[in-house]
Amino acid sequence: MRFYCFHTDNYRHWADRCLESFKPWLDVIPVEMDNRQQWMGNCLHRSQLLLERLLATKEAVCLLDADLKCLQRPEKLLIKPPDYWDVLVHDRGELTHKNSRYCAGIIAFNYSEMGKKILAEWVMRNNRNQYGPCCKLSEQVYLYEAIELHKKQANISNLGNDYNYVVPFNTQPDYQIPYETVILHGDTSGPAHRGKPE
Repeated sequence: MRFYCFHTDNYRHWADRCLESFKPWLDVIPVEMDNRQQWMGNCLHRSQLLLERLLATKEAVCLLDADLKCLQRPEKLLIKPPDYWDVLVHDRGELTHKNSRYCAGIIAFNYSEMGKKILAEWVMRNNRNQYGPCCKLSEQVYLYEAIELHKKQANISNLGNDYNYVVPFNTQPDYQIPYETVILHGDTSGPAHRGKPE
């Protein structure tokens, strides 16, 4: 599996920190994108770049947000992609709204029929962008729609919350990140720190 961190010039410092945190375990490839001067516009473009690399390398590909921080060995990302999964993503569950059920910040697509089909569907919806600027997390809405369209024929494997832990808003300075957290998602410069095992 190949790992990519797509970022714009103003997110380079985030990408550098992301790559450094994964460095002991993963070789993450940084790719600087053209800055479209609009955050969601930049996000929507990443899927196209990921699809191009999936088709070119004929290997599974994984998208990593620039604001991720790996805290411990990411076992679920180190195994060679087995044939039984098409998409590897954090699935928050059926009761979650479609703009936040599947996290687009860390997601892998296998080089399989359904893996390619779902990623291509996501690209098509991102490029069309029918909801426009009125939808704050349209990238994740389109990911939800692409997965749901093919879900019955595909194998969607759940990374789980430990691989996409987001520190709650309004945390206190002594807030402790759960010890089992593998990947932290969000502002990693704050006061939160990992707790210790009991």
